[in-house]
Amino acid sequence: MNSRQFTSLSIKVIGVFFFIQGFILLSNVLYSIFSPYNNDQLYNTFNIIMALSIIVFAILLYRFSNKLAMVMLEKEMSAHVANEEYEEEYEELQKITVRSIHNVAFSVLGLFFMGTSLPKLVALLLQIFFLPDNLNMFFAAVGSILQFVIGLIIFLSSYRLVYFLNNVVNKKLNRD
Repeated sequence: MNSRQFTSLSIKVIGVFFFIQGFILLSNVLYSIFSPYNNDQLYNTFNIIMALSIIVFAILLYRFSNKLAMVMLEKEMSAHVANEEYEEEYEELQKITVRSIHNVAFSVLGLFFMGTSLPKLVALLLQIFFLPDNLNMFFAAVGSILQFVIGLIIFLSSYRLVYFLNNVVNKKLNRD
């Protein structure tokens, strides 16, 4: 197994996790809809959209895991490949290393943050659209937007984050 395959597998695992979470949420919402005590159609619509957005995100993660893996590893490869011996360098970079595991872990963490904030964002944006007089929804959306942006930053800059953390640890070890 090489780095790309390991990364793709990690993305698929988080995709399966989100699919299960979305399916559980959808089944709970459907149970609530058919409950005799249910009378709020707008609330049910928001919850169905939230559950479906989790499921769609999970399917997209699973379907495009190979392409996302290449995006995640592209920065690491481009940072190391600067000479003419691209093939040898490429084969070397495909090996699983501690650094590549760290990169994958941070990238998957970024995907997790994005995936957990996405349904909240969709539901809150729909509520803002359908209930524009409610200013509290705008402030509630700020937290979800921030979580999504932080997840995106972690996902896209995991290589730099690992490099930074390794430098901090190495400097601390050299000082001791």
